[in-house]
Amino acid sequence: ADLEVVFQLKELVYKGNKLAALDSRTTLQASHLRSENKATVNEGPVRIVVDLDASQKNPPLTAEVEAKDVRLDIELPKTARYFLPVLAGGKGITGKLTLEPLKVEGRGASWEALRDNVHTVQDGKLHVSSGEVQGAPFLAKLGEVLHRPGLGDLKFDTIDSVFRIREKRLENETTVKGKQGLILNHGWVDFDQTLEQKTTLSGDLLKTGDERWDKGLSLAMERGGILTDGTIDDPHPHLDMSAILKELAKDALQDLVKDRLKDLFK
Repeated sequence: ADLEVVFQLKELVYKGNKLAALDSRTTLQASHLRSENKATVNEGPVRIVVDLDASQKNPPLTAEVEAKDVRLDIELPKTARYFLPVLAGGKGITGKLTLEPLKVEGRGASWEALRDNVHTVQDGKLHVSSGEVQGAPFLAKLGEVLHRPGLGDLKFDTIDSVFRIREKRLENETTVKGKQGLILNHGWVDFDQTLEQKTTLSGDLLKTGDERWDKGLSLAMERGGILTDGTIDDPHPHLDMSAILKELAKDALQDLVKDRLKDLFK
């Protein structure tokens, strides 16, 4: 190698999160730059490798990332909202994170250049187990539409997300499982932060205490769920009310008929 820089750190603790056994090695061979970084973050191994060919005007770049059983007890970084938009804007998340080996390619030495062509080589797969999300505005707004206050704070058993980056956007398919029920969320988030997501919920997550309303919600979920547009910072969920109104009207009519029949036979 023409140049090699090695940086090692035994331990660093910041806001309750621990980085340990950091080993960072950057080498320059001719015009080829390679940076390989290994560490444990909150007791889970993390590896990040970046390769850059600086001999070209728009240098090809390859990045590989993987993590296993990283304990989360953090405020969600803004970038996480692209991968898990259903948790967008959350104040914090706990659990254990595993990111299967992910490879990303693009051309350019800056984000302005990379954003036009960066893409995943294969689908990314992210898993979080046994945790809780706090203060997630996306979920809270869904709760307002469903008449389910407090949905922004949610305990879960698992979160599984499959995602891909292409054409200046990140596409996602996310499943959240917990004792209260199931959340299925899929769609896309553009690099300009606009989004379109479709969400369905089941189980106790649809129980509001109003039997008629709950029946209507179940029908609405069967017929497509909740469509959300807007931006990451300001999502706008829309619920197809036709199924709900139809169910409410049907039940009201049945009750009216029953009451009239009772009156007739008094």
